[in-house]
Amino acid sequence: MFFSGLGGLIVLVWFLAQISNDFDEQFTSAANRQQRDYSGQQGGRVFHWVGRLLGLYSEPECSISDQSEQDQKRKLDADMVLWTRFVARYTKALVFVGVVGLIIAAGTLWAIKGQLDVMENDKRPWLNADISINKRIEITEWGTSRGIRVPLKLAMKNYGQVPAVNIRISVSAWPHPGTIKRAEILSLQKKACDQAIEVSDNDPTGGIALFPSESTIADAEANISGNALYKDGTPTLWAIFGCVDYTYGDRKHGQTGFNYLLGKNIDGQVFGVPFVEGKYGGGASSDEQIKAGFPKENPKWAEVPIGDVWFMAADSGNYAK
Repeated sequence: MFFSGLGGLIVLVWFLAQISNDFDEQFTSAANRQQRDYSGQQGGRVFHWVGRLLGLYSEPECSISDQSEQDQKRKLDADMVLWTRFVARYTKALVFVGVVGLIIAAGTLWAIKGQLDVMENDKRPWLNADISINKRIEITEWGTSRGIRVPLKLAMKNYGQVPAVNIRISVSAWPHPGTIKRAEILSLQKKACDQAIEVSDNDPTGGIALFPSESTIADAEANISGNALYKDGTPTLWAIFGCVDYTYGDRKHGQTGFNYLLGKNIDGQVFGVPFVEGKYGGGASSDEQIKAGFPKENPKWAEVPIGDVWFMAADSGNYAK
């Protein structure tokens, strides 16, 4: 940007020099022409008087002084044309100089903004989060509702130069819609991250803090249930997504997003996690729960070992900002 601004100044100086040279040439030409006309008039007057004495010239219809005034008027008119042309060129030059000046000023402001952004990025926290499954996955069933619970471990480290405060973790699970419709997951991820921002703004001091070069491990759980899940026991490929939100400075937000696929690897191919019939556990629903619409039957759940699942980062939705 420095060299572009210097180049712009050089162009301005060159252009103004051209205008100055043109101005000098125009008025030098006018002055020379006036000098020639004046000399011609003086010489013409001598020959005119000699001719009259010899009888070669007749008396002119107008006096020499009248002719001189007409010639002077024509010269003044010509000089005025030259001056008008110069003013027009000078006005164009001013417009050009103004436009170039605005371009240089805009470029300078853009460069300053970029430098400020770089300085701000250098003086802020940057959280990295390694996501893994640290416990057995649970397949749940309660009445006609089925679902899944995925326990997650987030190993976080602050690689920035200032503390990350009020750290909030938001995770969700959703049946993966397929490669063509994977953008739907990014939309759901944004909603989960917006929810984390809302929680943070409503409680500015409720989350943990992570200082520069400091690490910590946090647990989270992605779970989902519903009547449409695992319908007819069909295996399901799951999307596990969310973000780690934190604040710094004047309550600015930073985020580390993650988006993973959860399935089952069979002979090198990825399939959905199959439904596993669980065993009854827990107590029966209370009268209040039954009145609220909870099933009368006891809930059931089954555990899926970690080694039986495939958990891998997706090709989008993993970011730090």
